[in-house]
Amino acid sequence: MAELLASLVGQAILFNEQVARALGIGAVDLQAFGVISRYDGPISPTEVAARTGLPASTTTRVLDRLEQAGYVVRSAVPGDRRKVGVEVVQEKAAEVARHYLGKVQQIKKLNAKRTDAEVAAVTSYLSELTARP
Repeated sequence: MAELLASLVGQAILFNEQVARALGIGAVDLQAFGVISRYDGPISPTEVAARTGLPASTTTRVLDRLEQAGYVVRSAVPGDRRKVGVEVVQEKAAEVARHYLGKVQQIKKLNAKRTDAEVAAVTSYLSELTARP
């Protein structure tokens, strides 16, 4: 099991690096973009740092690059001008998603070969495995 998971993680890293190259951004930037896109509403730079495990200074540079490339926008939080929220640009989110369509189709084909209970078990396992501590 450990070898399979190590292989899966390695393949995911390499695939994400290919996607990042195709998009013209860095792999770390793509991962941060993913964190931001999965957040419901504006996310603070501090929360991006916490969810990525990146230092605050690195997170700032990542957000600068993503903003300059048009992937995210930063804006003042209503009611507290000292705080900043970061949101994805939806057109860019759609562009990123297109690069993952092949993998999504592959997952759908694999799921179709399994029972609902099997898919639920794998989903539960992966959810626990990837849950934030």
